[in-house]
Amino acid sequence: MKRFISIGAIVLTTVLVCSAYFQHSFPYTHDGENHLARFANYYVAVKEGQLPPRFAPNLLNRYGYPVFNYNYPLANMLSVPLRVLSLSYQQIFSLLTILAVLAGGIGTYLWTKSFGLSDSASLLAGLTLLSAPYLTNLLLYRGTIGETIALALIPWMILLTTKLLKAVDDTTKDLGAVSFLFVMTTLLWTAFFLAHNSTVLIGAPLVCIVVLSDIWLTRKKLSGHSLKRFLLVLGASIGLSLWFWLPALLELDAVVLSGAQNNTEYSRHFPTVDQLLFSSPGFGFSQPSAVDGLSFRIGWAQLMGLIISILALLQSVRPKERLQKRLFAGLVLLCGMLIFLEMEVSLPIWNLPLIRYVQFPWRLSGMLIILIGPLIAYGFDNSKYIWKLLLATAVVMQLSLALSQSPVDQFFKTNDDHEAFTQTTSTQNENLPINFTYENIADWEPTPKIDTGVGTIQVSHWSGSQRTYDVLLETDAIIIEPTAFFPGWITTIGTSEVQYLPHSQTDGRIGYFLPKGEYRVHTRFTQNTLPRTIGSIAFIVTFSSLVGWLVWHQIKR
Repeated sequence: MKRFISIGAIVLTTVLVCSAYFQHSFPYTHDGENHLARFANYYVAVKEGQLPPRFAPNLLNRYGYPVFNYNYPLANMLSVPLRVLSLSYQQIFSLLTILAVLAGGIGTYLWTKSFGLSDSASLLAGLTLLSAPYLTNLLLYRGTIGETIALALIPWMILLTTKLLKAVDDTTKDLGAVSFLFVMTTLLWTAFFLAHNSTVLIGAPLVCIVVLSDIWLTRKKLSGHSLKRFLLVLGASIGLSLWFWLPALLELDAVVLSGAQNNTEYSRHFPTVDQLLFSSPGFGFSQPSAVDGLSFRIGWAQLMGLIISILALLQSVRPKERLQKRLFAGLVLLCGMLIFLEMEVSLPIWNLPLIRYVQFPWRLSGMLIILIGPLIAYGFDNSKYIWKLLLATAVVMQLSLALSQSPVDQFFKTNDDHEAFTQTTSTQNENLPINFTYENIADWEPTPKIDTGVGTIQVSHWSGSQRTYDVLLETDAIIIEPTAFFPGWITTIGTSEVQYLPHSQTDGRIGYFLPKGEYRVHTRFTQNTLPRTIGSIAFIVTFSSLVGWLVWHQIKR
């Protein structure tokens, strides 16, 4: 009964925290409208035959933009079936956000409860997450749905992975139940790998540390069977997500991402100690200085919970509690490490490869508010009454502050508006094809142009992902299509593939030479690059192996 009451309290709190997403209008945030445009372009790309979508057909004023090849696809993927069900893009975003926040709260509660802590302490951990300033920033000011979903998945990943590894060594467990748990855990990890690029770089190593530490300390060893199953989960989830990650990594040189300011000036975005403790909530952005409009406050409830848990850990405990004490001490160290990495003193670590793609050191607070949940519950259960009261009061006050905030503005746009979005959805255009230098993008028309030569063009079909047209040339000519070139575009005449001109001659657009004559031309966006092919094969092999493994286990039963 207590569990149902606690979950009910989390549901109610989620409704209050997400109240801005229950409105007819939509909260104005940093990234919200960009994500709505990505939902729209993802749906359009699917309708145009891109599977999976990689090139957003309507962005960059319809010259196209390969944002889907590099940016976390999970939220976009989830939006497609909801759009088929006739939900608007704004309703889809709101629904996914609310469900993610609810899942995060319930996941934190259940993960904390798995340590044997009291129901009230576990509920407090869930409510502390829902009241966290970092989550408030995500919901009301930043609007980064991928990060919201990724953070919500983490407590579930830790909970199910730990449960799976313990079940593997338990000979009394039903084989079918273990198989089901393995599949669910693998799917959770796969979803996480596709949820938000930066959070994956931070979260995956930390989740591995937490899970393996839990098994090592509670079982006093990590059996080879458990380790093998853990590696299988990781391997399968990586295999299922390579269709995205392999092109995203190996085709980086096709866009300007590596040189984008966010990836080169991360060292200028370290929050100060004062900002981590006292900064006021606001809509502003993270500036490359100590003067910011966005709050980087960790949260007094989080900090108080961390301090109280440390005090509780310093107290003497019974011998049978020592292993659990070590586990919570490890969580304290991880939380301390995250706070340390948010400060400028940790700059040498940020110079290591790949870490710079996190872009903003203050993003580590997202992981902090997840990992600190069990510590808050542990401190609550193992402290004197006065400390319990102070911690509960801090959570209530922090929740009151979160509920008192609201978006700076609301807006409403139709689905057509989002599908006609003309910008790139990237603040620094970091996914712009590296050779695209054409500036007169306002002159876009759904037809190729004869750049040099004399002739006529008649378009019979045109979409952002493929088009067919007839060309009648009186002289040799150069044909230019109003589309940014990106690996995967192919133009054919009959069965012959056309050779594209150097990008310097076309300003990075699709362009080719044709001699005098009459032609039917077909141009389409394909998956025909080596990284995409290998990634797709890895997905098919992994998926087939997983299904075959499940069937084999069912037969074996």
